[in-house]
Amino acid sequence: MRRGAQLRSAKTLGRSKNDELILFFKMKPKPFYRTSSFWSLFTINLAIVVYYLQNGTGFKTLVWIYWIQSVLIGFFTFLQLATLKEEKAKDGTSESAGYSAGFFVLHFGLFHLIYFIFIFTITDAQEVFDWQLFWFSLGAFSLDQLWNFIQYKQWEQTHHPNVGTIFSLPYARVLPMHLTILLPQFFGFIPQLGLFLVLKMLADLAMYVATSRIYVRQALQEPASI
Repeated sequence: MRRGAQLRSAKTLGRSKNDELILFFKMKPKPFYRTSSFWSLFTINLAIVVYYLQNGTGFKTLVWIYWIQSVLIGFFTFLQLATLKEEKAKDGTSESAGYSAGFFVLHFGLFHLIYFIFIFTITDAQEVFDWQLFWFSLGAFSLDQLWNFIQYKQWEQTHHPNVGTIFSLPYARVLPMHLTILLPQFFGFIPQLGLFLVLKMLADLAMYVATSRIYVRQALQEPASI
């Protein structure tokens, strides 16, 4: 119904029927299971779960891996805000994107600094740290976030990003996955940590899909220019 209204609106602006069809297919969202970003995130998480099951990596290594993944999400969100074209920021003044980038670093950075200290208090200093898995995960998650960033900047060329949405989405991404990895420590379920790694993976994927659909809704509400 909404798409039909948008197509009729396009017609009133003087677009040809062919242009309307092109607009319709540009607006049509791709299912999440057909996106490379979803499957790359799934593969990285699955590789960590399989590695844990085969090698018995400890809680300390895993929790630091997911802390650094969270930091990477925040870093690339900062880049999104810092490189946002001011004339496309629809929810504030021309200074809104730059101000939000600085405030995001302060807010998200303080959150992770406190979280950093908290992890030190709950992990065993004597536990062996698996540097091989850590560096693999750091590289894989970095490439994944870089690819998402590139895709976002391409999306931005034809749509009007919302500064407030960009600012808030990282919290929706990181909080559920951290809860699933920290619950074993609080409830003493460390021997079943593999189960919680699977839950973390599902939470990570679910929130990725949920946050991605927010951009899809924006695309449907504000059709890409032809």
